[in-house]
Amino acid sequence: MITLRTTERLRDAARGILRPIARPLLRRTAQIEHLVIVPPDLRAVDLGFLDEVRDGQFGVDGHVVEIGEDGPFDVTDAPAAWHAALHGFGWLRHLDASGTVEAETFARDTIDVWLAAAHSDTDGHATSCRNAPGVLARRVLSWLAHAGLILDAANRTRYDAVMGALANDIRRLDRSWRKADSGEARLTAAIARVQARLSTGATDARRQRAERDLARELETQILADGGHISRNADALVRLMFDLLPLRQCYQARQIVVPVPLFSAMSRIVPYLRFMRLGDGSLARFNGGGHASADELATIVGYDAPRNPAPVSAAASGYVRLTAETTVVIADVGSPPPPTHALESHAGCLSFEMSDGAARLFSHPRRASAAADMRATHWHSTVSLDGASSAAIPTGGAPLQMPGAVHALAAADDGRSVAAVHAGYADRFGVDHTRRLTLSDDGSSLDGVDLLVPVKGMPSKRCLFAVHFHIDRAVAVKRGEQAGTVVLTPPGGAPWHFVADAALLAIEAGAQSGLQIVLRGACDPASGPLAITWAIKRH
Repeated sequence: MITLRTTERLRDAARGILRPIARPLLRRTAQIEHLVIVPPDLRAVDLGFLDEVRDGQFGVDGHVVEIGEDGPFDVTDAPAAWHAALHGFGWLRHLDASGTVEAETFARDTIDVWLAAAHSDTDGHATSCRNAPGVLARRVLSWLAHAGLILDAANRTRYDAVMGALANDIRRLDRSWRKADSGEARLTAAIARVQARLSTGATDARRQRAERDLARELETQILADGGHISRNADALVRLMFDLLPLRQCYQARQIVVPVPLFSAMSRIVPYLRFMRLGDGSLARFNGGGHASADELATIVGYDAPRNPAPVSAAASGYVRLTAETTVVIADVGSPPPPTHALESHAGCLSFEMSDGAARLFSHPRRASAAADMRATHWHSTVSLDGASSAAIPTGGAPLQMPGAVHALAAADDGRSVAAVHAGYADRFGVDHTRRLTLSDDGSSLDGVDLLVPVKGMPSKRCLFAVHFHIDRAVAVKRGEQAGTVVLTPPGGAPWHFVADAALLAIEAGAQSGLQIVLRGACDPASGPLAITWAIKRH
């Protein structure tokens, strides 16, 4: 619990080390005298965080840990991601938003303990976690954004200790940022380096070097259509919460926003709008879907003027079909490059669908990138003999697809798409083609799944399963006619799912949800097999 005794213990633990080491530390480290600008923190805050800490709980990165009177840094039995989030100090925003003396005291005394431990702890694991490039980047950004909380009313000794530690972290980040995992972590580190230069008033030459590094990362990771190279739209939400404050600091300091930064942001926001379903949240492809509708609304609200969302995101491999209140988003792309495919999913040619604010078909939110949750059968698409369209190695290896994906045609009016993938060709001797057609009034989606023998490839008789994952909020029941299912979203009109020439079943899906599954046999020797189905509003 946060008590007077707790804060005194934290303060006493820090004082014994901060006083003798503060000045020697500054002689070795380039000191930051003051901040010329403090970036805003646009992320959502949890005003209940302080109450949880009072009760002896410290919850970050979706994991809650019991803490004692000595604070959270003595915890040893928490996941690595929890420790990374702890040392990244993103949780300061919850205490800063509280605006209470109690929250301020706990935040400052906890930071003092961290400062003391950073210079006395011989625990190699803790040191490695603190100094990991991604953690360094998040801590630099968090301390800059919440400098007022950390430094208000600080005496000279404490002020110098905090600013000296910040200078040290920036220097470490300069040396190690390229060692961050390629992808989001490295781009965040590049952002933090530029933000540090803007906030501390570094020379133009130092800022421009960091800007050039950031420009190269943006060029590599932000695709021509605004998507992220990982094909996970959630990554863009997290990145935008750092890019937007960066842009605001440029404007506040009356420095021209670099063209690569401006260009990337102008592409990202329309892409995020493209990936939204009717409820305002993102489609859940490749591990996405954790960003809330409120977070997304915060980001798209900064897009002025509003750039229209495209019909097709060809570089990212997604197509959007819309008519009236109906939205369908389909995955017609190949896996990302191997270094960016560590959490990608084998959901080729799957789709998600909404009617107004109601989701009808959506993939389950995934708590992790576990191999079984990335498999094809957890997506609304076709699997053969229970196999996935792409290989999903364990042990942190990237997703690998044995065949190519081709978007054959996407209508300019956003009403239809056809695509084919060769992920089953080497194992079963067939290609999977999917055609989706949305009616002009949005009242029906017609689908055809074709399993076409590949000339010259050895074929194998197999069992097919076409999965349709129903959103958990939708009521599901069998229709009066064979081969039909009635789907009724909360407060919305019912939809009928209809299928021909396949055995239809309603089965358990992931995370307590349900799915419709069409099952049958495929014999490539008999020629192409067409599986037709439709979803109609009634």
